[in-house]
Amino acid sequence: MMNDPKEVRIFLLDLIKSLSSDYMNFRDRIAAILKDNNEKLSTASFAYGRRLLNDKEVEIKEEEYKRYFELNNVLSVIFRTWEDLFDVKAEYIQGITFFHEDTKFYKYTDSKTGELLGHGIIDLHPRPGKYGHACVADIFKKYRDLEGNRHAGLTYMVCNFKKAPEGKTFITLSDMNTLYHEAGHMLHMILMKNNYLSTGQTSRDFVEIPSQFHEGFLSNENFILKNFKHFDTNKPMSNIMVKNIKKIISKGEAGSWIRTSLASLFDQEIHGKNILTYVNDKNKLDKEFNRTWVKYLGVPLTNKNMHFPSRWGHLVHGYDAKYYSYVISKVYAVDFWNEFSKTGIKRGKTSGKYKKILEAANTVEEKVLVKKYLEREVSQKPFLESIK
Repeated sequence: MMNDPKEVRIFLLDLIKSLSSDYMNFRDRIAAILKDNNEKLSTASFAYGRRLLNDKEVEIKEEEYKRYFELNNVLSVIFRTWEDLFDVKAEYIQGITFFHEDTKFYKYTDSKTGELLGHGIIDLHPRPGKYGHACVADIFKKYRDLEGNRHAGLTYMVCNFKKAPEGKTFITLSDMNTLYHEAGHMLHMILMKNNYLSTGQTSRDFVEIPSQFHEGFLSNENFILKNFKHFDTNKPMSNIMVKNIKKIISKGEAGSWIRTSLASLFDQEIHGKNILTYVNDKNKLDKEFNRTWVKYLGVPLTNKNMHFPSRWGHLVHGYDAKYYSYVISKVYAVDFWNEFSKTGIKRGKTSGKYKKILEAANTVEEKVLVKKYLEREVSQKPFLESIK
């Protein structure tokens, strides 16, 4: 959605400026609590300080939410939401196993017309040799053949939620965020109406919008109260628990997005016109990253972190100057969600417009899709308010 490096740089610097005040306040509170525990602020101690601060300032801990999030029920809520809002019906097909007995196979159809939209494999638990991250990918994409027949795609969701040795599996609030994120990717792939394999994709700086948009369901208090009850008592969460979800999810987010933004600035710099000077001088590569880090974060680097670029996979592996995609898509996704949920989470004009965005894939320029949905320019304001 951005075609000029200058446009990317302006966007990132503007966002860092907007986030700096909240981040500096958060960093200073971490430095203070580390000092109380005889530790100095550094890249090595930052995560520890963040945990200490979280324990002190967040009233309800993540573990207290697990009995509300039984995994099968969570999946049922996701699928019911898809059908209510976007006419996507999910049907579990028994007796078909891929890769491992824990995997589940689903058929997705249009609940109004009965049209086959696609198939999906959901693989949610860790095992030896399995990919350890979370992702959604096409095993093969949908397309139309030369006779005009539509062929459904096959999509694969990978997560790694610890499985209970027996009985029901309950997941954490962080796991919920991961699952909803990946479900957003899967819904996008299911709804795409591309005619060719080459159009069954989107630009790198757009692809995370549907997944980050889908995380918005967890920030909506009415959605949580309606859909998630305590497994043992069948009672909804207290109001304080519901409000606390946003605190837990957004805690320290200003710093996280500044880090992502400064990494994106570094990425733009080393893939720019001076790329060969960085390729031929690894010390210059480290110096540029360290300079950028200290300038915007003000956290001293330990020796271990001074050579971060050498082990940062996102510098290459398909990104190559596109790491800023995570930042821009988050800003856009929150603005999308804010527009979507203004009048409550329900079927209507806005849900229909959002569905058309998912159906379009990259058959329409993404900038055009954004303008049609918002009917205005994108605003950073909803994103900045979401992480206060």
